[in-house]
Amino acid sequence: MSDEFTNLLSPYLDGELDDLARGRLEAHLDGCLVCRTALTELRAIVAAAPHYEGREPSRDLWAAIDARLGEPDVVPIGQGAAPGRTGRQYSMPALLAASLAALLVGAGGAWVALRPAAGDAAAPMAVQPAEPPVSGAPEVKNVALAEARYDAAIRDLELLLQAGRTRLDTLTVRTVEESLRKIDAAISEARTAVQRDPSNAYLSRQIAANMRRKLNLLRTATNAISART
Repeated sequence: MSDEFTNLLSPYLDGELDDLARGRLEAHLDGCLVCRTALTELRAIVAAAPHYEGREPSRDLWAAIDARLGEPDVVPIGQGAAPGRTGRQYSMPALLAASLAALLVGAGGAWVALRPAAGDAAAPMAVQPAEPPVSGAPEVKNVALAEARYDAAIRDLELLLQAGRTRLDTLTVRTVEESLRKIDAAISEARTAVQRDPSNAYLSRQIAANMRRKLNLLRTATNAISART
């Protein structure tokens, strides 16, 4: 396993690699069980999380942020019917931890989001068995670790947005901030609902979808700032 290749898994799924990079990655996957397993897990996450839209390309940044601002700001927890229980099932903590890990990979957090903390002898989180462990403690630990890293990524992006907000026009900044407030409110509402129904994996997916939207919106806004530097 190599960070060079694990960093390519998310853009590979999103169809963003050129022919050369895709060919090199596929050749590596033929001989790397760990990366193949990680790719399988990421595919499962994408299939389990509704409304997945992939990552915006880095080119044409202003068009990307403008397109995002035109999208619905949040994924309401009551939007559509809860998916039926078909195929592979995920426990709520395992699904949320895996979704957050994929979020950080897509946001540039690379494989650090899928690794255990320093000194932890456990295997990378992305290759843990999808079936729930006998004890709930490892899942709780994975969720806490993923959430901590997600929060750190959000803080970093918010600082970048605050520092570079003068490079964007006032209307754009106001629209981004209003979108973030709506997303935060939706996440809070869904978390409250999960406390009442902890086993509801559908609610968990809605939390993950809105967390992904927040991370993507912040990342696109800061990319637009960087492009104007």
